[in-house]
Amino acid sequence: MKAPVLTQVGDSHLRSIVKAVSWRCIGTLDTFLVSFLVLSLSGTADNSMAAMKVSGGIAGVEVITKVALYYLHERTWTRISFGRPRPPTTDESAAENVP
Repeated sequence: MKAPVLTQVGDSHLRSIVKAVSWRCIGTLDTFLVSFLVLSLSGTADNSMAAMKVSGGIAGVEVITKVALYYLHERTWTRISFGRPRPPTTDESAAENVP
C-alpha cells in the first residue's frame, strides 16, 4: 500500500490579507475595550466620552500597525517548513513506482 503523497500548499497573498484584517477586527475590539476599561476605572480620563476618544485613537493606530505585522508574520511562516510534513524526495517517489 502506498503512503499518501502530501503536497505543500501555501496561502495566497489575498488570503493572508483577509485573515489579517479579520483577526485585527477582533483584536481591535479587544484593544478598545481594554483601553476604555483601564482609562475609566483608573480615573485617567475625565469622563467616559474622553475615555472613548482616547481608546478609539489607540485602537485606530494599532489596527493599521498590527494588520501589517500580522501579514508579514503570515508570509514569513509560509516560507518556514517547521512542523510541515516533508514532500517525498525523488528517490522515494521512484521507489514507490517500482512493482
